[in-house]
Amino acid sequence: MLFVASPAFAANIKVKTRISDQIPTNVLGTSLTAPPNVQVIRSQRGVDHFLSKYRSFNNRPSYSKIKKLEKQLNAVNFEKYMIIAVLSQPMDNYKLSIKKIKLEDDVIIVDATYRHHLKNYRIPPKKSIYYAISVVEKMPQPVLLEAKMVKVRSRTKAGKKVTVTGRLMRYKQAAYQLVPVKIRRGKKNSYYITGEKKDELTPYLGKVITLAGTVSHEKNSPYEHDLHVDKLVKAYD
Repeated sequence: MLFVASPAFAANIKVKTRISDQIPTNVLGTSLTAPPNVQVIRSQRGVDHFLSKYRSFNNRPSYSKIKKLEKQLNAVNFEKYMIIAVLSQPMDNYKLSIKKIKLEDDVIIVDATYRHHLKNYRIPPKKSIYYAISVVEKMPQPVLLEAKMVKVRSRTKAGKKVTVTGRLMRYKQAAYQLVPVKIRRGKKNSYYITGEKKDELTPYLGKVITLAGTVSHEKNSPYEHDLHVDKLVKAYD
């Protein structure tokens, strides 16, 4: 006799409440892309344990975020409902979303997507823990996270040709920066020198010079720019 296995049955689980935000941490720097993880909270004691891990971030932004999240989670009736939380590692420029929660083969499956935009910062920002939380009917089945990474398309703009005048200063060890003689509010304070012509500028350290080149459109700070030097226009005594 030939037995044919019946196809797996999947039923979507209704979400009562959705909560998403981020908790600032004390961790500096950027990260390589990493997938999120899932946590399930089925009791008030689980809420206290969940939040205790983030109370160590002793700063004002995280304190207010945690207090707000604590109020939202404490409103859950754990006799009827449970919490499914999808969380990132400490990251920057990260987006997280729960697309669907379903029951399949006696397992609760969470379909989520995440994206991470890698950026190079001269002064790295503090990372955050991003989260997407769903409140659903309380169920005993185990929870499995299926997280799909969404690729981020980078858009590179052509550089802008400029001629700038400033004092050439040493930045860190082998790097140079050009600081404008007159600093106007809302304008760039520093141009960080790049390109093959950089080493030719060593004799002019400490002097005011005019440089022609291309400014990068990838702004890591409103007051900083990368300047690819094409030529030295003038040096002032």
